[in-house]
Amino acid sequence: MQLSSFLQLTNDLNKNYSLFYRPDKKRKFYPLNKVTITSTGAYFSTGNSSKTLASFKQIVATLHHKKLPLLIKYQNKIIKIYGIQIDMEHQRIYLF
Repeated sequence: MQLSSFLQLTNDLNKNYSLFYRPDKKRKFYPLNKVTITSTGAYFSTGNSSKTLASFKQIVATLHHKKLPLLIKYQNKIIKIYGIQIDMEHQRIYLF
């Protein structure tokens, strides 16, 4: 998934939604607390607390080139993001 697609899909959501990574369909999910923008992609890192959609959009607002792939650094691996799941009840966005 590209950064521009993610921003378009989440454009109308509440900005207080939290971002999480879900590696499989099991209940285990990991908070995404850091984003690093490079020339090759937008890299999320997992941590103890989750970044909100508002704080993420604030970071990428000044970017001119938004056709970057969304990637996650998880257990010393780089994983491509293929989709999102929106949990409106708990105000969470799961990337997978």
